[in-house]
Amino acid sequence: MSNADIITLPKLLSKVPEVVSNLPGLIKGSRMAKITDTTKPLGLGVAIERATGMNPNGAALIYEDTELTYKQFNAWTNRLADYLASIGLKKGDTIAVNIENRPELLVTVAACAKLGVCAALINTSQRGKVLIHSFNLVKPKAAIVGEELVQAVEEVRGDLDLKDNFFFFADQDTLENPGEAPSGYKNLASEIKDCSSENPASTKQTFL
Repeated sequence: MSNADIITLPKLLSKVPEVVSNLPGLIKGSRMAKITDTTKPLGLGVAIERATGMNPNGAALIYEDTELTYKQFNAWTNRLADYLASIGLKKGDTIAVNIENRPELLVTVAACAKLGVCAALINTSQRGKVLIHSFNLVKPKAAIVGEELVQAVEEVRGDLDLKDNFFFFADQDTLENPGEAPSGYKNLASEIKDCSSENPASTKQTFL
């Protein structure tokens, strides 16, 4: 064990100011964790709405040349949630999500959270029979696939239980350029363009 691994009293005390500064957030989190009222909205969707209300112009997402404020990210999330709801997806449904780690992945997960839809994240390294198993196991009502993984999905698509509702995000900044979806996929960046940027009713609440 090196000296760097030993927690000394000075090291412990040095963290006290950081803990104290985070106490309001810790207290709020503790209060939310103890809520048992099943009618009260909680979770990621509510957290994003809360953060947007508190710091709308703060940086929510920074990725390569893309930087979005909470207001911008929340609006993007809401447009996607509005579209998913418009095609009949609802609380308790599952969407298979096969996108590499980039903004479109985050907005997809957040939009699902706003609706109470489960975003089943598929391991992006999976191929063949393993990929088939992962898709079919979660019994998705739809699939959202990044351009970078379309080929992997297409190689097994005939063996997937899901036969329609395949959606696409191009492998680029889709807010600036939606790209073109391949045959058999709907381009989500284009589909959500005119959707509502208002928070879905499922995440509206009076904050604690």
